[in-house]
Amino acid sequence: MTECKVIRIETPSPQLVDEIALLEEANFGRGGLNEWHLPFIIRHGRLYALESSGKILGAASLIRDWDHDAKAYLVDFAIVKGRQKEGLGRLLLKGILEEMEQEGTEVLELTVAEENSSATNLYERFGFCRVDFLKDEYGQGQDRWLLRLITQVMSS
Repeated sequence: MTECKVIRIETPSPQLVDEIALLEEANFGRGGLNEWHLPFIIRHGRLYALESSGKILGAASLIRDWDHDAKAYLVDFAIVKGRQKEGLGRLLLKGILEEMEQEGTEVLELTVAEENSSATNLYERFGFCRVDFLKDEYGQGQDRWLLRLITQVMSS
């Protein structure tokens, strides 16, 4: 596999925002983050990318929970179409979790579509547990599992 690195994006360059917006659209359609959302996430949340030879192979964004300072929420997580199942998601998630642990994040939550078994399996391999089933979370028929990872699990 090509050398990959997880980078935290701190400056919203138009080219990078466009590249990640296209990745989002390819993976999530209308529901993905776009060129309007991404600069906001960069400035007020966290945007990570999995990069190799100047190309973005994956992206993920996080926000903090207003009710619990040491809790974050993984808003989205995507790997370039055609490159899934190569271990890239594992590399991206590992890099994010390492930084979250260093920053003192105690809890990380996310939602995943019930039928997205590949993503669910990835998260569960990292210690995420299903804690709730959210009926119609993103609109009628858009059910999601709520998964949670606790710091002690991150550390082990």
